[in-house]
Amino acid sequence: MKKLIASVAIAFAAAVNASGLPEGEFRDPSVANRPETWFHFIGGNVAKPGITADLEAIKGAGISGIHLFHGQFGGKWPGVEPQITCLSAPWDGLVGFVADECKRLGLTFTMQNCPGWAMSGGPWIKPENAMRHLVWGRTDVEGGKRVEVKLPTLAPSAPDPKDYRDVVVLAFPATAGEWNSALKPAMVTSNIKADWVEWQKNKTAVLIDGGVTATITFDFAEPVTIRTVELPAVNSLGHGFCYNPDTTVVCEANGKTLFTREIPQANWQDDRPVTYACDETTTKQVKLTLKPRSHAIKLGKIHLFSSARNDDWEAQAGWTLRRLMRNPSAKQSEAAWVKSAEVRDVSKFMKPDGTFAWDAPERPRAEGGHGIRVRQALDEGRGRPVRQLHRPPLRRGRPRQGQDGPDAHGQLGVQAPDLDARPRQGVPRAPRLRPPHVDARDLRVRG
Repeated sequence: MKKLIASVAIAFAAAVNASGLPEGEFRDPSVANRPETWFHFIGGNVAKPGITADLEAIKGAGISGIHLFHGQFGGKWPGVEPQITCLSAPWDGLVGFVADECKRLGLTFTMQNCPGWAMSGGPWIKPENAMRHLVWGRTDVEGGKRVEVKLPTLAPSAPDPKDYRDVVVLAFPATAGEWNSALKPAMVTSNIKADWVEWQKNKTAVLIDGGVTATITFDFAEPVTIRTVELPAVNSLGHGFCYNPDTTVVCEANGKTLFTREIPQANWQDDRPVTYACDETTTKQVKLTLKPRSHAIKLGKIHLFSSARNDDWEAQAGWTLRRLMRNPSAKQSEAAWVKSAEVRDVSKFMKPDGTFAWDAPERPRAEGGHGIRVRQALDEGRGRPVRQLHRPPLRRGRPRQGQDGPDAHGQLGVQAPDLDARPRQGVPRAPRLRPPHVDARDLRVRG
């Protein structure tokens, strides 16, 4: 094996030399081949002396250029006057100063098209043309009779919903298990010393050191059926290590292992729970074992459900960004799942005042309403509208700059994920929607 590795390394080196690039190009690369770095305006905490000092340090470190990013964290920056608000005259002057300093120092200059993570937007963008979030809710109704119920508005920003509009109302048969209520254990115990009563109330988190195996036992007064285990968001377990939790979770009941899972890699914006589907079991005791290997985790409340959910449905449905888990389907009864053929679009039974009027079939059904709301950005200026960010004059990504840097007020690179997008007028077409408990096997897709 050692001889093989050495042979590969020699072959690679020979290939590099055959390319004609001198060895010095790798030891001391040209400006065009050096890395760049982010360069943040943090709210109003910006001044020319600091800009110059930072850029000179970047140049001294051998970095080839910067990507200017305006980071705004809400409200005024304390102790700084005057505030430098985005797109104001002082802000524009400082951006030009950054470009001039980059030119003086021979650094490339690229900038984000808007502050924070708001993408392209501004006060001139009408709500009906702004980016939107899909929100959803559920209302249970009795079947076999006339149903007239006012479905709740799903916009989280109510009473100012910012152009909230309904997209679709879906009906599907109710399934086994209490859908929206977690099971309530009579007692929680563990080998880790902590206030587990307060932990059950979601008032405290428990620290589990790296290398320590924690066993948490849930005891119930009466037998319960368990199909789902829900852990807190990966980011809450350890912000600094959310990209690699390095923790195994094992669920056991009645002397059997219901699942063994790794907590998935995530990111610092992942604020959604982690759902594990487990083999259906009726029991009075459930045991969870957590094994953080390389670093500690801070464990918030764990929820157990009798209702079925798809394994890691939050990531599978795109509600958060984390490594997708590809696990075998849990062994659960058909009564716990909704077949895709039984899902009906009943939007036509909605009245203008929000009342849902329908002759429901005999089998109990649940209505899942989906709507859209506008994502709001900062109150101050927020960059260009999306429609203005298409070619020409801007090119996607980072244009290659000359080694002497860009002109201070000439062509600049703009980083915009939706650079070539044109906003659609009105409400977007209803997307393909899947509740978290639609049978993935029936759809032939894991979720």
